[in-house]
Formats: sequence, structure tokens, C-alpha cells
Amino acid sequence: MDLPNLFSSATELETRIQICILLTENTVQALLLKITMEESKILHKSPVLAYTDPETLVVRTDEGLQELGKESENINEVIFILEPAWLKDGDVVASKKPLLHKVTTELALRPVGFLVQSEALIQNLLAHNPHFSAVLLVINSGQIAVTVLTQGTVGSPQFVGRSADISSDIQEAFARYLHEKNEAHLPGKLICASFSLTEEELVAAQQKLLDTSWGEKAPFVQAPTIDIIKPELGLSIVAQQAGNAVMGLHKVEIQPMEKAAHNPEKESKELGFSAVAHKNIAPVDDEERAVEVAKDFLPTSFGIPIKQAHLPESEEDEELAVEVPGKTTKKSKASFLDKFLGNSKSKHKIGIFIAGGFLAGLVTLCIGGYVWLLFFTTVEARITPITKTIASDVTLTLDPKLETADAKNLRIPAATVAKTVTTQVSGTTSGVKIVGDKAKGEVVIYNKTSSQKTFAAGTVVQSGQLQFLLDKDVTVDAATVQQSSSNSETKTFGEAKVAATAYVIGVESNIEKDQELKVSSFDKSTYAAKSVGAFTGGSSREIRVVAQADRDQLLAEAKKNMLRDAQEQFKKESGNGTFILPTEEVVVKKAIYSDELEAAADELVLDAEATVTALSYQVSDLVPLAEEVLGTKVPAGFSLSSDAPEILSAPSQNSGKGAVVLQANLSAKAVPQLEPSTMTLELAGKPISEVQSVFANTGVIKSSSLQFNPPVAAKFITKLPTDKNKITVVWETPE
Repeated sequence: MDLPNLFSSATELETRIQICILLTENTVQALLLKITMEESKILHKSPVLAYTDPETLVVRTDEGLQELGKESENINEVIFILEPAWLKDGDVVASKKPLLHKVTTELALRPVGFLVQSEALIQNLLAHNPHFSAVLLVINSGQIAVTVLTQGTVGSPQFVGRSADISSDIQEAFARYLHEKNEAHLPGKLICASFSLTEEELVAAQQKLLDTSWGEKAPFVQAPTIDIIKPELGLSIVAQQAGNAVMGLHKVEIQPMEKAAHNPEKESKELGFSAVAHKNIAPVDDEERAVEVAKDFLPTSFGIPIKQAHLPESEEDEELAVEVPGKTTKKSKASFLDKFLGNSKSKHKIGIFIAGGFLAGLVTLCIGGYVWLLFFTTVEARITPITKTIASDVTLTLDPKLETADAKNLRIPAATVAKTVTTQVSGTTSGVKIVGDKAKGEVVIYNKTSSQKTFAAGTVVQSGQLQFLLDKDVTVDAATVQQSSSNSETKTFGEAKVAATAYVIGVESNIEKDQELKVSSFDKSTYAAKSVGAFTGGSSREIRVVAQADRDQLLAEAKKNMLRDAQEQFKKESGNGTFILPTEEVVVKKAIYSDELEAAADELVLDAEATVTALSYQVSDLVPLAEEVLGTKVPAGFSLSSDAPEILSAPSQNSGKGAVVLQANLSAKAVPQLEPSTMTLELAGKPISEVQSVFANTGVIKSSSLQFNPPVAAKFITKLPTDKNKITVVWETPE
């Protein structure tokens, strides 16, 4: 089994030291591997240690890790090698996840992933022979995992409890397998392995299997041979497969997170693991981080930081730094009136008069300006209301019979689209057929009766369970009786020779010369026969043929491929507000197989053509439905925003054949139902200091601001205009 993709592909590894923990239902063993691109070698290993509960498992695992030597002291990443029964559908079963979590957390281990013991052995067997056939028995203390390999095809494992009678246990697993797979034969080879038994115990189990008469207990193709994989060799095999997986994973390029279809951290937590990265990243201290943050805020030019010394001074400093040509004279402290009136005493009274008139005019101008501001200033109140997000998860059904959306029944109109696709698939055959030749020879038939007898072609003569058919009609004369001189009688049987052929193929029908035979159902006192010479030519052999299961498998694969191809084409045709989603309806129009059923062949090829049906829908049809659905969820005092609702949809896994169901998330903003005219009445004539209180009392305004025209009015007036027509309320769109 491939390991989870947890390694960085940024660094090319040549050698890696890796800890492995091999677990069965009640034993644990620790391994330290040295992994290179060429091989995986076991540097150290602990004894097989027994445990009874989660607490003792942690203790025994710790003891095993201490046996791995100094090379393991700085390593905390671990690969688990698990019993087949600990997995279901490629995932660790729920009952074992807390156990693995307890081991990793209490021993501060970082899990990389896992291998399955039986799968590691199978991969090794298939690496040497892709068409290997055998039955693999992984025998552990309390359970046996039975996996059937047929011409390189791996069947689903069967699990049985281990008792004192191992033959009966395995016979039970065979019965389950044959029933589930509807198979007639089992490969004639058994391979035994174990990761918890000693070599002596494994050999003892092999001997019990050798002592069993399997011809009466299970339908093997031939009398099975029974071999064992010694524990030492088994460990070497799983170590090599672990190394292959690690190096293979290292070469996998990790997809960017924004394109990833899964969350590795979430998945690892569900497994009972914490997420593991191959590369240890040193923590950054606060001082280093402060430097980095400071760098982030420096201005840049084409990505190059600009030093503070190169930045221009503020406008105020820049103005002070300007050099004025010539000598700057000191500004006179004399006022304008002083200059205007002069120092002449004769002009003193005239100057006072003029100064008084100037001041009076200035006051009049200020009063007039203030009055003008009071009557002609306009105010714009910019209000950002509080918004609420209204969301609903709904299941929508595409209905080609509808013309408009049905919000009540959550159905939207759709159009039926069909596409014809073709594909070619191939696979190895799995059928087994016995072929060969029938034995041939010659028999002599004896007639012991007083009447002539004719035997038709096809008459059966047999020896025990072996049957032979006469090749042609044969007539045998009656027996004759001769009288001797001493009044005694001598009886001579009638006889005739005829060629015969065995009823079935096989070497069993190669009988010896003078083999006594029974003629049909006649008693031996009437008719009898025997072989004239030895029968020869009988033979049998096993060949691979096309089975119905091979056809069914290729057809299922072809349908899957054609549905996938159609989905890609429909996806390319979708756009501009139109989406096309295929149904599960795949109608096969043509299926041409390269060979007939039961025909001898190692490979079967299927050329198929099918029509895939899809339903297309318009996003615009979802908008009124979404508004109607969300409108029922809007709280009192709010209404849906004028912005179009957001719609996220995806085909549901529950779509039936010929139908498409969408899982949709509908969301929209709800805004307060405040009338601008009502707000202007509330604001008219209010002191500016009370405006914020007016807004706060509504309970639905997030922020607000006032803008005066002319802007200078904000410095002089303290109340808003009493004329509501001079106040404009502008709703700001919330972000």
C-alpha cells in the first residue's frame, strides 16, 4: 500500500533512517531501517513482544524502541506495519485509531503512514511474477488472513479466527471466498507467513496443513503445495516494501494547497495521527520575526527595499529646506493699519475713522457669512447599516419537465443532453479450463450366453469409475458347448475385438493390458470384456479461457471510462451561465469482445460505444428560487439586499440513475428596512452632538459620517438644518 503523501519533494534524498512498528492483534515489534534508492536494510530490530491492552502496548512499544540503538535516538517519525484486519476500504478501522493515537502521543512519535503486512508480501510475489497464482495465509496469534491470487488478480481477504484445527479454519475461509466470488477452483499453492509466530510454530502449522487431505475439503485445481515464508524473510520483505514506498512517495510532487482536493491535516487527525512534514522547520524567534515584519512595511521599488535615508522629507521639512536666492529681510512687525495711516499726527483722526469703518464692515461680513451658512448649508449623512448573512443548504433536483423554477418543491428546469462516446479496454482472462486427449485402445468382449449379441457403437465398458465407449458396432457370437467322450461338456465363449475410446480426457484412462471391464449394466455371467493391450494417449492440461466474469469486469470498466470521458466533454461545454451535469444513465449501444466465452485466451479486449445522458441548467433559474427560499429566513425589520445571492452548488452523491441532484448553499445579505425619508425627519434640526445617539438608537447602523457643503460649515454651525430637504441620507454598501 502506498504511504500518504506527507513528504516534501524539494530535497533529493539518497539515504534515510526510518523507524517501523509492526503490529498484530497482540504483538509488537520495532524495526530500524536504512533506506536507499537501491535497497532497504534492517539495521536493528527488537524481539516480538506480547501485549494485552493499550497500556501494555505503549510499554512494550517503548521497550522495543529502546532496542534500536543510538542511530534511532534522534528519529521520531514512524511507519506502522499493520495486520490486514486493521484496515477497511483502505482506512484504519475506527476501533484501532484510538490505539494508534495513544502510542504516537504518549511516545512522542510522528506517524508517516502505514503498510499492510499481507499487501507487502503480495507486492513482493507479484514483482517476480505478475501472473502469480497462490493462496497467501498470514497466520498470527489469534487470526488468519486468507488472500487468493489468481493470475495476478488479488481477491479481497477473508478473516477467520485461529483455533487448534488450522485446517478447518482455512477451509471456512475458502468456503466464504468461493461463495462471494462465485469461483469453482482455488490455485494449487498455499504460502504461509507470520509476523507473531516463531519459525518453529510456523513450521508446525505447515505440517498440519500438509497432513490434511485437501482433495476432499476444497476444490483445488491440483493437489496443493504448501510453502512458508520464514519470519526473518517476511521482515526483510516488508522492510523492502516500506523503503520502496518511502522513496516512491518522495518523488510524488505535492499539489499546491489551493488546488488540493483534500485536507491532509484533517485526514491525519481522523486516522488518529497528527500531520507530519518531512522537513523540520526551525522556529523563528520574536526578534527575527520583528525584523521580517519591519521589512514587510518598507516601501519598495520593483521589489527592491528603499532605505529610509533615501526617502524624501515631509512637505513641511522640504519647504523649510528650500534656499531663497539673495538675502532674506526680516518681516516688519508693523500692521497694515500702521502702514496705511502713517505716523503723521495730522492724519490721526482720519485713521481712526477709517479703522472703525473697516472693523464694522468685517463684523458685518462675518455675521452675513454665518447667516448664509445657516440657511444654505446642506448635509450628506453617509450611513453603513449592519447586515446579516442569510444562508441555507438545500437539495435541488433538476427536472426536464419544468419550465420555471419550483421553489416550494426545490426543483429547477433542465434540458436533456445526450452524447455518444467510445472506449477500448483490455484485461487478462481469469477462466480456467481443462483440455487434453482421450485414451484409446482395443477391448475383447466375451459372450457367455447361447445367443448371438450385437453391441452398438457408444456402448459403455468400464473399470471402476473409468468409462470407455465402443468406437463402432460389434457382433459377438454365442457361446458353444462341446460333448467329450467321458460325457463331460466344455463351454467356449463367443468373443470379438473392437476399438474403444475413453469417455473423458486425462492420464487416468491409460489403463494396463488385460484390465477386466464390465460391459454396460450386464452381469459378468452374461457378458464380460478386457483390454487387449494398454490404452494410451490420455492427457490433460489447464488453460486460461474467457470467463463471464472477465466480460462483466471489462464492461463495467468501459462504462466507467465512457462516463468519465463524457463528464470531461460536458465540463468543457459548460460556461456562460450554463452547466451540464451527466446522469448515471449510460446506455451501451455496442460491445464487441475479442474472444467468445470459454475461448482460450490470455487477454480479452472490449470495444464499446455508449450514449451518456446529461441535464443542463441555467444559473439564472437558480436566482429567483434562491431569493424565494432565503426570503423566508429573513428576520423581522430586515429585507434581502438588492445584490444577487451567492449560489455554490455541486452534484450530489445521491443522484439516481437518469436524474441529477444538486447540493446547493444559498446565501445573501439582509439589510435593515430603514427609509431615507424617515431618517431625514429624525435628523432635521438635531444638534450635531446628538446625531450619533440618533443613529445608535436605531440598533441597525454600524457606522456613520456627516459631510457638509460647504465644508467650512462644519467649523461654525452646531445644528443640522431644520429643512429636511437640505439633508441627504446615503446608504453605504457594507464590505
